[in-house]
Amino acid sequence: MALKPRQAKNLYTEIFYSSDGNKKTEQFFCWVDQIDYKGHKVNWQECCGTVTTTQKNADGSVEVIKIEEKHFVHITNLPLNKKNIAASSYTGRLRWKIENEGFNTLKNGGYGLEHKWARKSYQALKNYFQFMQMGYLINQLLVKSAVFGMVQIPKTLRGNACKMPPL
Repeated sequence: MALKPRQAKNLYTEIFYSSDGNKKTEQFFCWVDQIDYKGHKVNWQECCGTVTTTQKNADGSVEVIKIEEKHFVHITNLPLNKKNIAASSYTGRLRWKIENEGFNTLKNGGYGLEHKWARKSYQALKNYFQFMQMGYLINQLLVKSAVFGMVQIPKTLRGNACKMPPL
């Protein structure tokens, strides 16, 4: 498979400044539409971003404190254009973050996702995973609720296994 060369219609740049003027975020987007992958049409998108943090000195000059570069690539089946490329890239990053943080907690936060509890029955494995997801959801609702401090949580939920702060 060969990608098409970048065309002007598939390029887009956005620049944002923070309210205090100390941060400048520049994002450069490019995308390729209708790539054939195993009989499916997919769209490839790339976001290269630079966040520059500055500081005004006493003499009025501006000093660059930090430059942070970020690079994201996503594949989607949604149509891409200049109007939606920034939102699509942002949504892809949010989805990636949610999936990685959730699975990391389920694997390393005491839920035992890495164990195969049902090696013979795929249905039992799916049931176990769904109950684990429900338990994780209930745990998150308790932790995030306003009445969390007033609820008496059993000691098993307060331990290090679930990474919950002690009461």
